[in-house]
Amino acid sequence: MIIVSTENFKKDLEKIRDVSILKRAQQAIQKLREADSLHEISNIKAIKGWPTFYRIRFGDFRIGFQLTDKNEVMLFAIDHRSKIYNFFPKNLA
Repeated sequence: MIIVSTENFKKDLEKIRDVSILKRAQQAIQKLREADSLHEISNIKAIKGWPTFYRIRFGDFRIGFQLTDKNEVMLFAIDHRSKIYNFFPKNLA
């Protein structure tokens, strides 16, 4: 799949100081890049009420993204599970 990062995603990524979390985030993004469909990847769930928005879980962190077409994933947010749903995907509507 084609991966596109928004500016907000890049800013969220820069805020993370823990190297192990950054490494796990890179691994999750690499899985998205290599997959032919979302069904091939574990830890992905659709966001209820938002048909094209998903999250991928790694530990206590989540990456919020949108499947824009069959081969493009738009990364919007990365944050701790207690914080990400306060603004994703609500602020995108």
